[in-house]
Order: sequence, then C-alpha cells, then structure tokens
Amino acid sequence: VLVVDDTPFNLRTMEAKLKQLFKNVQIVTASNGKEALELLNEKIGRGEKIDFILMDCNMPIMDGYQCCQEIKKRVQIKKWPDVPIIAVTAFAGEYEKDKCLQNGFDEYISKPFSQEALKKLCLLYTSDAADDLLCVDLGGRRIIKKK
Repeated sequence: VLVVDDTPFNLRTMEAKLKQLFKNVQIVTASNGKEALELLNEKIGRGEKIDFILMDCNMPIMDGYQCCQEIKKRVQIKKWPDVPIIAVTAFAGEYEKDKCLQNGFDEYISKPFSQEALKKLCLLYTSDAADDLLCVDLGGRRIIKKK
C-alpha cells in the first residue's frame, strides 16, 4: 500500500490504522505527488506490486489530482499496471467526491474517517481481502460477499 500525504501526523495515523486492519500489510509513504510518482516508478520497475494508493488531494509540489492523472496516463499507455487510487480529503460532500472521481480517483474517503470505513474501502483492493471476502466486479459494480 502506498500512502501519500504531506502531513506527517496523517501519514502516521493512516499507517497505524492499516497495520491494525491487516497484519501483513507493507506500507510505503510519500509526502507529495512527485515523490509518489518516483516511488511508484522504482517499485514497478522492480516488479513490486502496490495493491492500492491512499492519496491526499491537497499537497504542495504536486497535488493528488495531478498525481492521479499522471498515474492514469502511464496506465493508459501500458507503462504501469492499473493501481486503484483512493482520494483522502478533508473536504466532504458530493461536489468533492465528484471532483475526485472526475480526476481519475477510483474511490473517495473524507477525513476524519473511522477504522471501519477505511476497512470497508481497503477490502475492495487489498490482497489480504481474499482470505475474508470474495470480491466480484460486475460491469464496474463491485459486489462483496463473505466467503
């Protein structure tokens, strides 16, 4: 899992929540979109898999919107595998959610969020979910069932 946020407290909080949810999770962090792209380039170049990305939307140097668009461009030209990107933002509401989805994010969660909300979202994308859930994608709709 790649966590991208410019606030050290938010990085530590998300990292702690993920470690509580998934015992074998491997987490890498970046403090802005530019760092995230560099890190992804290294990881993908070495054949390492990133299950999903939790990315803050508003960061210096390169924000989450720009970074998400860059990642999706590289996926589109088949330079990188598709990696689900979850927008993490302090702004709540339909406008913000729509803005995130229109900029290429796959999912959206607003801060502060509960452990349970993060778990439900992460289980859509993490490899650890296979032990607990069966995720089926039906024409863009994800159906989650207990095994």
